[in-house]
Amino acid sequence: MMRTRRPLLLVAVCSVALASCTASPPQGPDPTPVVQDTPTASPVPEPVEEDPGTTTASDGSVPAWAGGLSRAGESVGEVVVDGLHVDLRYLDTFPADRAQEVSASDGNFTLYAAGDPIHHLNVVVTNETDETIVLGGGMAVDLFPDGWDYLNAPVGPTIPWDYKDEVGLVASAIKEIADDYRYPFAPGESFSFTISTHADSVEARVVWRDPGNWVDQHEGAVPLSFV
Repeated sequence: MMRTRRPLLLVAVCSVALASCTASPPQGPDPTPVVQDTPTASPVPEPVEEDPGTTTASDGSVPAWAGGLSRAGESVGEVVVDGLHVDLRYLDTFPADRAQEVSASDGNFTLYAAGDPIHHLNVVVTNETDETIVLGGGMAVDLFPDGWDYLNAPVGPTIPWDYKDEVGLVASAIKEIADDYRYPFAPGESFSFTISTHADSVEARVVWRDPGNWVDQHEGAVPLSFV
């Protein structure tokens, strides 16, 4: 049987939480077609109430390398992958401030138009095992739209920074990249970060790898709907 090769997005995207990507306040428009772009959103909607369990890295429940922990949002899906619990929490929906064009191996197209709804999620990751997990080969949470024909998932714009500050969200999953790319994750520890999508229905796919192993991976998925 002949197998059809799926096309590939030809853009540099950053969906890996623990690799070479950290978030920082925007310094101006990014020239790449699909990026973690900061929309200049219209008036900020009423913020999601922050969960009383919100903590920072100073109280011992967050890994020293992590940016922090927020449990803001309403849980809409969970994935447990070999002891790693990923809680996907819906925050809010903001209109895109501009269209986003995509360059792909099979042609160019518009990912979303200005004014289209962008759904934002807070991702809370917890080590539910009784042993330290070393996240050494990267960890990713990707949102694949229903019917998406590409190998890699699109990356939506970042949530508006004023809303992020008001609700108390974490700017980046990690403070800085470890020289050895090893991130020890002790039992009971948690950290968080935000992701977004233009699609109303997606499959959230979670992948993490052991140190030095770029072949085998731990993976799981859960469907999500925002309508």
